[in-house]
Amino acid sequence: MATDSTSAARVKTGVLSACGGGVKKEIALGGAFAKKGIKVLMLEMKHTSGTAANSQPRLFDVSSTPANEDIENFFSAAAAVVVATRISLVVDKFCATDANGSFFIDPVPNAGVDNVYDYRVWFETLPNELPSTYN
Repeated sequence: MATDSTSAARVKTGVLSACGGGVKKEIALGGAFAKKGIKVLMLEMKHTSGTAANSQPRLFDVSSTPANEDIENFFSAAAAVVVATRISLVVDKFCATDANGSFFIDPVPNAGVDNVYDYRVWFETLPNELPSTYN
């Protein structure tokens, strides 16, 4: 059976620093992914330093939320965070990238603004560009 190479799972890794609750961090996939629909399959985060005792990661299409709009794509149950322990979450949610090919994660640590996370996110791209009215 033939497979569509545009839907192959991809992996993006990086570091989120200076994380505090309510601070969305950009996951930049690059211009080739601008205004694309993606399906985030899995998110893995490792708390490497900071004062947080637990974390509750969230996934967003945009960096700021307009008043009275709920654009949160994924909200996890609270997960205990221990330095050097990985949090692995099956997300399996759709979201859209912005004009720069980015989407956003808020790790939502319960304390401090000094938290640092290594992350790995698995995603698939959808084959078509999103309508301009979407984002």
